Amino acid sequence: MFIVTKYFFLTIIIFQMTGCTNKNKIADLVLLNGNIITVDSANTITEAIAISGDTIFAIGKNEEIKKFIGDSTKVINLNGKAAIPGFIDSHAHLISTGEALMNLDLSTAKNWDEIISIASQAAEKAKNGEWIIGRGWHQEKWNQAPEEIVEGFPIHKKLSEAIPNNPVLFSHASGHALFANAKAMEISNVTNPTQNPSGGKIIKDKSGFPTGIFLEEAEKLITKKYNENLAKKSKQELNNEIKKAIKLANNECLKNGITTFHDAGESFEDLNIVKNMVDKNEIDIRLYVMLGENYFALKDSLRKYFTIGYGNNHLTVRSIKLYMDGALGSRGAWLLEPYSDIPKQFGMNTTDLNEINSICKIAAENDFQICTHAIGDKANRVTLDVYENIFKNYTNKNFRWRIEHAQHLNPNDISRSPCLFKSSYDGGTEYSRPFINSQFS
Repeated sequence: MFIVTKYFFLTIIIFQMTGCTNKNKIADLVLLNGNIITVDSANTITEAIAISGDTIFAIGKNEEIKKFIGDSTKVINLNGKAAIPGFIDSHAHLISTGEALMNLDLSTAKNWDEIISIASQAAEKAKNGEWIIGRGWHQEKWNQAPEEIVEGFPIHKKLSEAIPNNPVLFSHASGHALFANAKAMEISNVTNPTQNPSGGKIIKDKSGFPTGIFLEEAEKLITKKYNENLAKKSKQELNNEIKKAIKLANNECLKNGITTFHDAGESFEDLNIVKNMVDKNEIDIRLYVMLGENYFALKDSLRKYFTIGYGNNHLTVRSIKLYMDGALGSRGAWLLEPYSDIPKQFGMNTTDLNEINSICKIAAENDFQICTHAIGDKANRVTLDVYENIFKNYTNKNFRWRIEHAQHLNPNDISRSPCLFKSSYDGGTEYSRPFINSQFS
């Protein structure tokens, strides 16, 4: 149980709204004098709850629920506070959430000058050559545009002048673009002749100089060098950092009433760390994990990672995360028509369609759900095409595949699937109908 401001969030997810039919049952925990919002089909609001283990077995008026109180029962008087079921976050990133809390938070910066100021303060405390990492900037949310921009983004000049001796890696709020300073590009061997990788783009100025912005797969030109630097640490040091990030994410979820978390893409290696932490009861939230590996890794190991309700329902692994395109804020969302402010830019397909089709096939054969990131209208159309082609060949299976975000849809595609996710990827309210494994319902 966790109290957050005036709300009481129930970590018990398994509701059995049976009223007072368990007359001889003694509860482990009873909540009294509350404003209990059950979110059942009738939107019932009541006063008290009786809980045994991880199951709510009765709700009702105070006097009805008091019958389940015994000598060992813990009783909490809510004093009128609201109690609601824990939230289920249908799409987030566990380790990245924790890492964001460990690095610079750029989400509150009002403009490019503030970003440079935050970075400069960090550089003053950093060792020479130490990487400066941050996330959360979004150029569309700044109160003024930078003096020099290319394709709507700032260029690295002022940041590089302010921080000449430390490589800087700042991820966009969407996670689908990053900004690097001159030092980061220098040690990553990114120069004028460097070509765009498949599924990615290096934004360059009119003279062909990289501006510091790297989209989608091009991000790896910088992150590869950063990861090489991390590789100098011992395996134990790296694992400890990942565990720290997971614990921070776990605590951040609980602070905000999130008790179940759909983790949108983990490697086998990181999943092994998660499983080990579940074994040691170090993770309080329930995790529904999507695998984020390539076809060859999945082909060899997919089935052995199939997991439902492991660790007292704290870990389920039976889905795969795919990326059809990028994000709207970084102009990587794959569109049927060009962006209005960049007439020749349509966004991009970020994962080869042969790879996507191959992964979807082995997912179907091994009863794994597919969760495909698709934001642009073309990305959504192509994703639906892929799904429909797979479903035709496996008519005996009950698929619950889904699209993550489905932010822009062509009207002709809306009726093709009742299982689309609708959400604002770059911030705002999310409206979704998530697949919830029955272990968590």
